[in-house]
This record gives sequence, C-alpha cells and structure tokens, in this order.
Amino acid sequence: MRSGKLDIFNRRGIFSSIMKRIVIAPDSFKGCLDAAAVASAMASGVLSVLPDAECLTIPLADGGEGTLEALLRTPGAVAETAAVHDAFMRPAAARIAGLSGGGFAVELAEVCGIERHRNELDAKRASSFGLGEAILAAHEKGAKHIVVALGGSCSTDGGAGMLQALGAIFTDRTGRRMPDGIGGGALPQIAAIDVSHLPALKITIATDVTSPLTGPDGAAFVFSPQKGASGKEVVMLDNGLRHFAELAADPGDAPGDGAAGGVAFALRRFMNGSTVSGGKMVMELAGLERALENADWLLTGEGRSDAQTAAGKICFLAAQTAEKHGVPTALLSGAIRDRAVLTPFFARMISVSPPEVALDDAIKNAAGYLKSAAASLFA
Repeated sequence: MRSGKLDIFNRRGIFSSIMKRIVIAPDSFKGCLDAAAVASAMASGVLSVLPDAECLTIPLADGGEGTLEALLRTPGAVAETAAVHDAFMRPAAARIAGLSGGGFAVELAEVCGIERHRNELDAKRASSFGLGEAILAAHEKGAKHIVVALGGSCSTDGGAGMLQALGAIFTDRTGRRMPDGIGGGALPQIAAIDVSHLPALKITIATDVTSPLTGPDGAAFVFSPQKGASGKEVVMLDNGLRHFAELAADPGDAPGDGAAGGVAFALRRFMNGSTVSGGKMVMELAGLERALENADWLLTGEGRSDAQTAAGKICFLAAQTAEKHGVPTALLSGAIRDRAVLTPFFARMISVSPPEVALDDAIKNAAGYLKSAAASLFA
C-alpha cells in the first residue's frame, strides 16, 4: 500500500488492530544493498514477529550515492535521462530527477562516481565534466532550481571539468585553450579562468562531508587515496587544488568545499550555490519528521558504523530527529566500531552479520541477516 511519501507494509494489508508503529529509515549498505532493499528486509523481519505492526519505510541517503534514488521516491518526482560523458570522457547516460515545483536533481555518482569506475580509477585524469552536462540538461528542461547531490566521486578536479561543460574556458600559460574534460592532474597548468559564459542558475549543493578544499582534511588528502592516488599524487592533487583556489581568489575553506573532489567549491564559488547537508535535505523531502509522529521505534542502518557516524552521517541525523519526538532508535549495521562513542545516540545497536561469517557471505546474504536482526530486536 502507498500513502503519500511513505511505503506502508502490513501483513494483513489493512490497518485494523495495529500493535506497533515502526519507522524504518536506513541508508544503503554500499556495495551490497541499496537503501530501499535494506528497508524492505528490515520490514520483513519486523513483520515476522509483529504481524500487526505498521512499518513505514523511508529509504534515506546523505547527499552521496543513492540520493537521486531517494529523491525519486518523493511525490511528483519523475526520472529522465541525460546524455553525458563519464569520468574519462566516454559517451554515457545518466538519470536526472524532475521534482515537484519545477526543480530538478542530479547526482554526481550517476555520472562520474567511484563505483561506476571501480576498475579503472585514476585520480589525476578523472573529470567532473559529465556532471556539468547533467546540470545543463536540467537547465535546458526549464529547471527553476537544481539540487546537485555530491559524494562518491572518482575525480579530484576541483569541479573544473564540470565548469568547462557549463561554459567556462581555461587557458594555459601559452594562452592556449585547455581541452574539455580536464582532471585534477591538469589544474597546475591553468593560467587564466573565463567564467563569463556560465549560466545563471539557482543551485543547492547537497553534500555528505564538511571537509575544506585543501589541506590535511581536504579533498585530496582525505579522499583521493581511495580514488587510486599514490602518496606523491595526493600531494600533487592538493597543490593543484590550492592553485585553482588562488586563481579563483577564494581560500576554499568553507565547510563542504572539499566534497566530491572539490566540485562543491566550484559550485559555491562560480555558480553561487548554497551548501546544505544532503542527509537533512533528503529527510525533509521524504517526510521523516511527519512519519515519526506517534511512532514507537525508528530503525536505521548502514554498512559500517563508527565514530564518523556520530559526526553527522545519515543514521545519526535520523536518530536526532527521532529523539525530538521521544522515539528510540535502533541501529542495524553491517559492522559496528567505536561502540562507546555511538551508545549515547542509539537505544539499541545490532551488528547484522554473525562474527564468524566471512565478508563475502555477509555481502551475499545481507538481506537475510538484516531480516533476522530486525526480528531479533522485537522478538
């Protein structure tokens, strides 16, 4: 059954004699199950022991991979397809979401995401050019407002590639125009930036991190190693981002500027974008606050939980929202570290996979383990 923004499961298919109202709002288990599949498995486990429970499933995302899917579940959202180039300038296609009220949403991970290019990572060459094409496609469809969901990128180009697709021109020290689709390795070669042809757009930057553009906590040092960068390349990429920021006459130290290899910096500095927490935005659009009214429990979950969870990840944000309504939160996670840090925020924490289970088995049978964990919570 469906009610507004909420998927409602009830084993009997009716709402008579409901014993419990349980909101199920997890993130994805990355590389394993998307958020919708996680929520469905949790609901199945709850209903196996509480057949009269009302389970309201609200798959969430934090601004990174899966955000577009979450937004497409909001009322009035419609998926469309845009022709783009991937991180290495090959023709590709990516979804964009038409939202109610004339807005659109695009997701970087759909275009130049790390999972999309897992077998060919190259942090120096990877470009955000295709993201700019997706933004332009939304603009050409008459978008009044564009949400750009960042996170999970395989590029560290400071958003330079994206800006090229939107009309920016970069020239090198000889005055020659640089080719489209530059990556982070080309940033030191930029001598001048012409952004006079960029379109005027209203952009919301949905991020999943608060990192600055450069420095030990910035885009290169924190994130480029997982994109294939060696130690020397990390330093080179950070220097390139510093050079790009100097050309832009902006220190790049605003919280979130380092998101998606610095794309957030380019959107803020050159497109006048406003940065928001992707998780909070998704929760608001998905109606989590309303769903928690008169709820008995909130179930949330993610692939791995540690101290970073309490630093503002989506499960933590959901638990905070539930606390405002006096609703306890249970965290079902693929792996739990730093329990002492997490304990103040969650009434129950369950590591979904049995400790003796190998990683391959935990991934392959994640849905079953989630179902069992949810059932054990209420059994």
